[in-house]
Amino acid sequence: MLWLVHSRYHQLMARRPRVHTPLAPGASEIWRNRAVARSINEELRAIGERMRAVRFELGLSQESAAERIGIHPKHLQRAELGVTNVTVGTLVAASIGYSVPVIRFFQPLAAARARAIRVSYGRKGRPPKAVTVLV
Repeated sequence: MLWLVHSRYHQLMARRPRVHTPLAPGASEIWRNRAVARSINEELRAIGERMRAVRFELGLSQESAAERIGIHPKHLQRAELGVTNVTVGTLVAASIGYSVPVIRFFQPLAAARARAIRVSYGRKGRPPKAVTVLV
């Protein structure tokens, strides 16, 4: 009986005409403008670089940083590379996990690089060693 109700619902929904409005869910209009999309992607990469710089400054691996933030390590990796859209929630969680203000992820990268630059030469599975360089 339940499968009959379920299949009848889908039959009715299939016949219903779809309404396309400007507010209908789907792709955002901002991504259609190439200049805007390019600027957004550049900013996402810059925020990711700043997140990575803060993580390096604290001497954390991606796994331990992701655990502190409460996200999957793969998501942190993609956020640091700038290939995923970082939400405000992720930025707030990162600022709490790293014990830094959220504004730190929006400051110029030169200030973050002046604090610490990490040089990785450890074996796989071990955290890389940090070398602090003042710029």
